[in-house]
Amino acid sequence: MSKKIKITDLMPLLKPGFVAMDPTGEWYWYEIKPEIAKVCAEWVQPNGTMQNLSNAFNIKKSDSEWEKSLIKVK
Repeated sequence: MSKKIKITDLMPLLKPGFVAMDPTGEWYWYEIKPEIAKVCAEWVQPNGTMQNLSNAFNIKKSDSEWEKSLIKVK
C-alpha cells in the first residue's frame, strides 16, 4: 500500500478555498467555507463546488476529530 500524505502537504497544489475531513475520514476541497449540518452531522455548503480529494490521493486522517479538521487554503 502506498504511503499516506498529510493534507498540509497537498494544500500548496490546491485552489484557494477550504479542506475538511468528513466523519468517514475522507478529505474534501470546498470552494466556499462549509458548515456542519445539524441534521446529518457532515460538512455541507449550499452553493459552490466541492471535490473529493481522497478519490485521487491517499491522504492521512486528521489527528483531531473531523469537526475540527476545517482548514483554509490560500
